Amino acid sequence: MTLHFDPTRTRYRFETYDKVTINGIDFRPVSESEEGYIFVRVDKTGVAEAFPHGVLSRRVADGDIVHERGAFLPEGVRRSLVNSAADIDLLATLPDAARERLLIRDAFVQAYYDLERQGRVKRTYDSVDRVMVKLQTLAKEYTDTRNGKAARKYVGGYETMPKAPSSKTLLEWVRGYERENLVGLGDHRAKGGNRTSRFMPEERIILMEEVRKYATPERPTQAMIFRNVQAAFEVANAERAKEGLSPLAVPSRETVRRSILKLDPFHVDIGRMGLEAARRKHAPVGQGLQLTRPLERVEMDEWEVDLITIMSDTGLLAHLDDEELRSLGFLDSKGKPRKTFRMWLSVAICAASRCIVGMRLSTTPTAANAVKTLEMVVRDKGQWADAVDALSSWDMHGTPETIVTDGGSSYKSLDFRGACADLGITAERAPGGLPQLRGTVERVFRTIGDTLIPRLTGRTFSNVVARGDYDSEGRAALTIDDLTFALIRWVVDIYHNTPHAGLAAQTPLNRWRELNHVWGVTPIPAMRRRRLVFGTATECTVQNDGITVLGISYQTEQLARWAIHARNKKVEVRWYSEDLGAIEVKLDGEWHQVDAALAGFAGVKAQTWLAAARRLRAARRKEAEMALPIVLQAIREIEAMNSDAKAAASILTEDWSEDRLAYQEERLFTGFNVVASSTNAPAQRDEIGLVIPTDVHRDPDSSALPPTSSESASGEVISGPGELGPSASTTRSGSTGGYSIEED
Repeated sequence: MTLHFDPTRTRYRFETYDKVTINGIDFRPVSESEEGYIFVRVDKTGVAEAFPHGVLSRRVADGDIVHERGAFLPEGVRRSLVNSAADIDLLATLPDAARERLLIRDAFVQAYYDLERQGRVKRTYDSVDRVMVKLQTLAKEYTDTRNGKAARKYVGGYETMPKAPSSKTLLEWVRGYERENLVGLGDHRAKGGNRTSRFMPEERIILMEEVRKYATPERPTQAMIFRNVQAAFEVANAERAKEGLSPLAVPSRETVRRSILKLDPFHVDIGRMGLEAARRKHAPVGQGLQLTRPLERVEMDEWEVDLITIMSDTGLLAHLDDEELRSLGFLDSKGKPRKTFRMWLSVAICAASRCIVGMRLSTTPTAANAVKTLEMVVRDKGQWADAVDALSSWDMHGTPETIVTDGGSSYKSLDFRGACADLGITAERAPGGLPQLRGTVERVFRTIGDTLIPRLTGRTFSNVVARGDYDSEGRAALTIDDLTFALIRWVVDIYHNTPHAGLAAQTPLNRWRELNHVWGVTPIPAMRRRRLVFGTATECTVQNDGITVLGISYQTEQLARWAIHARNKKVEVRWYSEDLGAIEVKLDGEWHQVDAALAGFAGVKAQTWLAAARRLRAARRKEAEMALPIVLQAIREIEAMNSDAKAAASILTEDWSEDRLAYQEERLFTGFNVVASSTNAPAQRDEIGLVIPTDVHRDPDSSALPPTSSESASGEVISGPGELGPSASTTRSGSTGGYSIEED
């Protein structure tokens, strides 16, 4: 399969105070043109070299460039590039109501501190209850002093005295303030309320089918849509009565009105007025947030997604049978439909282009999901686009300048904030109660029904949306992976190519292309930094053949020498599921890269390796040893055929816990040993097993496989060693014979 993404398309941005390291040589950018950059060596030679944009893009994509922003700036200025902006800077953007609540909470917290310093209150509920009246009085003094007036507007009306919180609530405010300063006092009122639809999925399907007709050239009124809804429910209930089923609840006029108002106003006006009229109506007037560069500001948020409600609104639920509903978890233990089924979605959006640059699903909101979303931002997402046969590319990537999140626990976590700091990203947290991003992405989901169902004709979802004469009994059950498959296809091919009101009717994809051509983006971190930042931490024991992770031995001369003199051979390890070619090992307080003992695993993903191991194990159960060329051939075939597109397209956060790692190693790698060479011939065609041909056909148009030549720092081809084969079995220095796990 030929991949669609082009690694040379993205233009990266380098500043004159940056340090760029290529092939171990340090450079400093001095000028830029349409063709590329001129870099000057920072050593005493002062040699200047030209680097075309295409060469730089390819090397960044391969992880061969180390980019240090502001490395030649003064120390204080350099630190300011990566330090987070003060949280207080964002308080000025709060709406009045949110500012009012924050002010009163801060007043109570400061009043509490006053009494605590005097020894009149302790951090117990009973102690706080005894002085609550005094706390109210002091809090009023704080609000009066800061605002110069006695009457305060609090929540729904005016009061001369702030409403007293419970002792539990006040102590929660105190702890929040101590953790996050004023940001810790932000509320989540905008997130509150019961967001669960009271309608059954069948009712929402009928409702939204009629509501979407509001955005048509006939320009029906809301009253007409309401009458159409009533008529549709009358027909549906008549059919249900014939079948002996209970009637569906008919939505009220207000429910229909609110459903209409939830439609994207820009898309509604396009449907009712035409594109040009809609563009004129929604043309921006004010200055707004001034953003000019791609990834200058990335907004991230996470929230619960009610899949049943969304699928009902989009009409997709009507196409699923009971077996598919059960496999998705939409039926309870008694086989009855659930009203809700929730997962947590983490999304990152480039504010300048409105492109979605990261997206992850998980069953619970976790720091790991937030970090995985950040990782997706700095990766070329071509593998996801290709896995769903998308017609457009998903190559929007780079290192963001600033990431703005809400105060959710996932984003407050040290894991997430530490990852941002390690990548030189300014992390800002907006106080709670700001649902702008949530509203943007929720509108993204609400418009799926208008565009996703008729456009998805790919190999996975064609069986769902087009029943026809298809053999439904032979169809595989729908899974969550199928939903993410469809979602990615919709994001890449539809959302990114749909005119956006906030971009003066320009599409997000075109805006990204335009801004990237003019400004470029900050390069993604080098592979080693990605491994350290996004890798999975574990603890391993150094054996004679090195360190073993997922059945692969990692060994260097340095590690072997360290192990000879170490009494405790347990070490900290970080390994990266996206590249098994090397791991990071902490020796005497410093991290060191340790390569795989056998060549050929650079760039191999953990999922690809596990699939290849399963295939080899099934084909060669009787063989205790496996030759490296056969193993590499199996890996390349798995990569080429992409047999499990849904797995490749998955945005579910992977579990690489210690338990799963141990399970996979025990299950797959106990019982065979891979060596540098073998006299064992492949199984013959008349034997039970797997025949792997010696010649690998490589699509000349594919950019997915690694290049077959090495290059100098500037991109000039200097040699071409050829394809992987038996000659690729060279053991790296320090190895004692390959990688293996012996069966007990």
